[in-house]
Amino acid sequence: MLRGTLICLLLSLPLSAKAATDVIASAFNALSQDDRVAVEEEMQTGGLYNGPLDGIYSEAVRTGVEDTAQQVFSNGYEGPALDLTTPKGAVDFLKATAKGDMGKWIYGEGEEVDG
Repeated sequence: MLRGTLICLLLSLPLSAKAATDVIASAFNALSQDDRVAVEEEMQTGGLYNGPLDGIYSEAVRTGVEDTAQQVFSNGYEGPALDLTTPKGAVDFLKATAKGDMGKWIYGEGEEVDG
């Protein structure tokens, strides 16, 4: 429960929209082209992104990343804290997403309680 609270707090920290966008944009652009496309594919498969699979940062990518982090949290993720407010945290989250490590939480097969 504490871990879930920490994740929720990190996702809801008050930041200016520009500061949050800059961290996510920098993290996304720090990935390889293949990893950027893989992040877009994971988000699209999860129904959280409907933009092109081109690896180019956009408002749709930013929204998709934020929605993906929220989806992962909502589906019972209990791993390391999701921190999109720091460059390292955002890069770590995006790399894990690109590798498919977040898939079960993105697609709703995580640790959530059904029923």
